[in-house]
Amino acid sequence: MIYSNKCVINCSNIDLRMRKNEQDPRYTESSQMQSRINQPLSGFQDIWGQRMIQRERIMGTVIESFRLFGFQPQVLPSLHLSESLEKGSGMEQKMIYNFRDHGDRHVALRFDHTVPLRDFVEGNYSKLTLPYRRYEVGNVWRADRPAKGRYREFAQMDADTIGDSSVQADIEAILLVDNIMRGIGVDATIRINSREILSGLIDVNGLNENEGIGLLRVIDKFDKVDLQGVTKELQDLGFNATVISSVGKYLSIQGSNDEVFDQLGNQIGSSERAKQGLDRLAKVFQVIKDSGYESGRFRLDPSIARGLDYYTGLIAETTFNPDPSYGSICSGGRYDHFIKKPDGGFIPAIGISIGIDRLLAAMESKNLLPDVKTNTRVTIVNFGDNMLSQYLKLAGVLRTAGIPTEINPSGVRLNRQMREISKKGILYSILLGSDEVNKGVVKIKNMETFEQEEIPLDQLTEFLKQRNEE
Repeated sequence: MIYSNKCVINCSNIDLRMRKNEQDPRYTESSQMQSRINQPLSGFQDIWGQRMIQRERIMGTVIESFRLFGFQPQVLPSLHLSESLEKGSGMEQKMIYNFRDHGDRHVALRFDHTVPLRDFVEGNYSKLTLPYRRYEVGNVWRADRPAKGRYREFAQMDADTIGDSSVQADIEAILLVDNIMRGIGVDATIRINSREILSGLIDVNGLNENEGIGLLRVIDKFDKVDLQGVTKELQDLGFNATVISSVGKYLSIQGSNDEVFDQLGNQIGSSERAKQGLDRLAKVFQVIKDSGYESGRFRLDPSIARGLDYYTGLIAETTFNPDPSYGSICSGGRYDHFIKKPDGGFIPAIGISIGIDRLLAAMESKNLLPDVKTNTRVTIVNFGDNMLSQYLKLAGVLRTAGIPTEINPSGVRLNRQMREISKKGILYSILLGSDEVNKGVVKIKNMETFEQEEIPLDQLTEFLKQRNEE
């Protein structure tokens, strides 16, 4: 379909640099123009072929975990009024893709799924039955600097529970993350902290909230700059030696979860907010342990300080253990003061979010992606159009049985057909000619082992199902 120019939104205020290949001796002004037309913008990606199949498999596993935990699907718009997206989100304006549309409205592309969810719940509160448990899968956009596993457009998968302030909701959010990581076969550690514990650090150092937020923003950089970098930045911001020493002691806390609880209690336990956070997290860890889950996969980590603008309780990040430099591959937390009730007050909420493209980049770096090239399991070799009705009949039987099946195009030599089947990574080829039809059999060839068998046509479906289970 071709659109007129008036249907295309002009985003000229967005600075997106395009890739080019100036090293190529064939590079000319014309080829430069063609390259710009054909290549994705920096920070964006074409996803197709094997990578797309692998991506779908991983996303399918994540969605299955969402369903197992009772979350229901939801789709919200990608484009919103800019004012709505920016309100209370804490996202820097320069990170948001925003522009004027043809109605001269100031609009923006969503940068996460949580802010649109807030607007949806506030606008539909009277229609919802709480707790409202939903999941959403879709692309989001951030004008970020592209880096390792970081893109400007990427798929995000969220699951949120709205209207439940209980510890049970906290625990299930953490266990959902664990279920997902196990399902996709990733060795991961779920690192947990509490906004209340961080607030306790502010309290015991006698800081006001503005000073405290500044302090926590520096702590949030700990994974990247280590203690020395945190210390230097606090000095540059004018914090005194007592506060800097207290932060150093806080960030140096190590040991088992029980030992970390004890050390935190000794340092900040005099704060009522810290005590509430410690008591609640202690219950989270104890219930997880008592429920039989592998407690080593969950770690109390006081250095996590994400989502300072809206998180109110539990906060979590998930470390990809084979290469922690990828940062958090799944994060989330409790945000009880973000969604407003129509008559005043707030609706409690907790959620988790997976940046699927960063996760895939991390898995690919360690050869952990599913070893699959195609969704097709069977290809029917084509001996000519005179057999087409037989091929369509057989393909219909297999597809009805849930076996992905292709029919090769006609007019291609047998040797080439077999090479193409092998190249695509399709496991089985079926040979059905007039002789086989008369005998009521098919020949099936395993393209990995090159073993070939002749079996009755009416047993083919069961044969393939059994092989799929092996």
